Amino acid sequence: MMIRHRCCAALALLLIIADAKTPKPQIEITTSKGTLRLELTPDHTPITVDNFLAYIDSKFFDGLTFHRVIKGFMAQGGGFDSSLNEKPALFPPIKLEAATSLSNTRGTIAMARTNQPDSATSEFFINHADNKFLDASKSSDGYAVFGYVIDGLSVLDAIATVATHSVTVHGTKFDDVPKTPVVIESIQRVVVPEPTSEPTPEPAPRPTAAPKPRPTPRPTIAPTDADEATQAPTALRIRSGYAMSDADDAIMAQKAHGTCPAPVQAKLRWGCDRDLADDICCFNRNYAEPTGYAWGTSWPADVTEAPQDYYDPVTGRPLFRAPVGRSRADFLAESKAHGWPSFRDAA
Repeated sequence: MMIRHRCCAALALLLIIADAKTPKPQIEITTSKGTLRLELTPDHTPITVDNFLAYIDSKFFDGLTFHRVIKGFMAQGGGFDSSLNEKPALFPPIKLEAATSLSNTRGTIAMARTNQPDSATSEFFINHADNKFLDASKSSDGYAVFGYVIDGLSVLDAIATVATHSVTVHGTKFDDVPKTPVVIESIQRVVVPEPTSEPTPEPAPRPTAAPKPRPTPRPTIAPTDADEATQAPTALRIRSGYAMSDADDAIMAQKAHGTCPAPVQAKLRWGCDRDLADDICCFNRNYAEPTGYAWGTSWPADVTEAPQDYYDPVTGRPLFRAPVGRSRADFLAESKAHGWPSFRDAA
């Protein structure tokens, strides 16, 4: 717990004792795939927890769906029904609390948001794997975790592994939509008994399931003196995702360096951080899109009306040119909607 103002030792001790005797709120998410029980973390994210409980008390989530599901990444819901009609938020967006939240590890629940930090309302996601790149850092505002699954990880696995497809509704394309809707039948508070004054046995540690291990631990990347004449400049793709299919097993198969034959190149464009680039490209290749990494670099300001070449961050091979047949503004707008630089002009 972060104490922002000085206080006497007695008061601090009193706060700690009071916190220990106050059970954390718990909720149950009942879905068409089963029920998950979660414990929330008001000690880390009080604003986020209060907001989520307000939506629960309003029965806002009942009948909505997990509308976006990616195996090995997360399951997102709380905003759309089975016909992909968006339900208007009940309350104003909340302040982002990612800086004080727990890490985005398997089984944690976090608030979804737009590229604006303080924009979360009702949508949330449950991490299907360790996604620590979604945590707050010097280069990212992060995503606020506000609880974790204490029972029902097998239900999370069932949700995260459903067959998905892409759907266009009212002119908007939705990717990773379950072919058979995963319905949120209800989300309810769970009554947690108050502790008694009688001594009780020490509770068993909260069970956790180990995340799927990386095939090869990521080694520290040593700088190289590669000849720039033989290795083309590296693309922004390192911060904004990679053009590929979630179902492409060949691309995601184990290789010498995670899912890549080698680490990303040493010399990166637009001020991209190499370690973060390597994590995204070689170990979390599908999952950079939700965080909007592209807009944390100098890339948007560097885009011109004239087409530029974009390259693979590992091999250096040319990938596509953009913008072609549209304006700089249109290219940036479409790229921002995707969460990464648009690939529409790919050769």
